[in-house]
Amino acid sequence: MTIYFIQLLLILFFGIAYNPNKNERRKKRYIVICWGLLIIVAALRKYTIGIDLQAHFANSYLRIASLSWSELPEYAVVRQYGVGYVYLCKVLTLISPDIQFFIAATSFIVYGTFAYFVYKHSDDVVFSTVFFVCYCLYYMFMNIIRQSIALALVLIAVELLNNSRMKSYIRYALFVGVVVVASSIHTSAILCLILLVFTKISYGKKEIVLAVVGSCVAFVLYDKIYGWITALLEDEKYTIYINSVTEGKGSFNTQSLGMFIIIFLIYILAYYTLVWRNKKRIINGNIQSLTQQNSFLMYSCLIALICRLLLFRMNIINRLSYYFIPFFLLLAPRAIGSIRNIMNRKIIRLFFYMVILAYFVIMSLDYAATFYGVIPYEFYWN
Repeated sequence: MTIYFIQLLLILFFGIAYNPNKNERRKKRYIVICWGLLIIVAALRKYTIGIDLQAHFANSYLRIASLSWSELPEYAVVRQYGVGYVYLCKVLTLISPDIQFFIAATSFIVYGTFAYFVYKHSDDVVFSTVFFVCYCLYYMFMNIIRQSIALALVLIAVELLNNSRMKSYIRYALFVGVVVVASSIHTSAILCLILLVFTKISYGKKEIVLAVVGSCVAFVLYDKIYGWITALLEDEKYTIYINSVTEGKGSFNTQSLGMFIIIFLIYILAYYTLVWRNKKRIINGNIQSLTQQNSFLMYSCLIALICRLLLFRMNIINRLSYYFIPFFLLLAPRAIGSIRNIMNRKIIRLFFYMVILAYFVIMSLDYAATFYGVIPYEFYWN
């Protein structure tokens, strides 16, 4: 456990001392050093660090190494893995069949993609990095490796979608193509096609009302909505979760409540600073001062918020939220940075630092071993 606290302290102190948000050069150095540290620690962990890694992915990687290419599709069906994931593992085994190489490679793919995502789009790389660690995304992605790879591809797809140097139809085609590839690794990634819709609609009065009504409906009819989603995915693995003792029921504990409260507070702040404060500029139901990028973030984070709310009704829906949670890494510093009064801005930023740090300490001490399997940490040579 100590190594995680050391990481976090280094990330915080370096951010305070170096002031990386001052210019691009400093920002790049901060990202390389701090995220490089996160990648190294994740890459050097033993195969027992991470519940799913120990229970599934480590053994399956060794098994895939021994299979022929023609046997891979059948193996994917038997293990209920996305065929894309199995082929990816096979390619990695051609470089090295050692499980430690798999851990290092996937750590670089996942955390490296997040590092670029934060560097490219965050208004405050220190807060985004600290939030990533303290919200236990760092822990979670050591565990749900297959979905985290799919999520990394989704972030790449979003980056392609935002590339203004390409023609729109090319951007859309690439986005859809990469999301489809991500869904071949983890079926649920196909739901991220909804992000394409968020680039076309504004965050206005009608949309806000619909979002609130939709959240209430989703909370009441969560089981039916989940049934529709699983029918869309055509994956029997997700259907059985409805009747699962652990995944089919709601989860109300320190973790689920803390996760919801943190992003709820951020969303309320973002709504105030980016939307409500500009309410006088609403024309024809749309907030004219809200940029399309901010509108995209508000919608994406709203989906994450709804998923976290539904976690109280059905535990498995928590997994769906991870495709949208990354956008809070951008929305949080943008909302804080939009506070006009400098002193208020500092107070609010300090408040959120204290909240997420407290959450991280509680989770690390009481839940990290049980929920994520990342404590106690061991290097692979131990």
